[in-house]
Amino acid sequence: MGVGSFGQHLAENLLENNHNIMIVDFDPEVVNHWLDKGIKAEYADAQDPELPSLLPIKNTNHIISTSTNVETNIRLLKFMEENNFEGKITTLAQSDNDEEKLKECGSYTVLRPFKEAATKILENSN
Repeated sequence: MGVGSFGQHLAENLLENNHNIMIVDFDPEVVNHWLDKGIKAEYADAQDPELPSLLPIKNTNHIISTSTNVETNIRLLKFMEENNFEGKITTLAQSDNDEEKLKECGSYTVLRPFKEAATKILENSN
């Protein structure tokens, strides 16, 4: 998972709940930050077509991609299917169209953080 603003909060919540995580990010400073905390982290760019082959899929039961790039997520989903990944993959989408594409490609869950936040704001305004 990348650890931008959404990914950072997600990683912290997972760690607080005693989940074993691995960080993958394109920013070496971010990677070093997590390594210094004793968290497994790798430097990689989500746009790199070789990225999925770098992931330790045999020891992984759930991959969470915090990239909002639909092509990157589709590439990840297809690679994992081709390599018989048996775990779950959660992705992020920015639009209804992207969400539908990701579901069609096998995403276990598609998160829509901005849509969900807008809905929560509306619910809380009443």
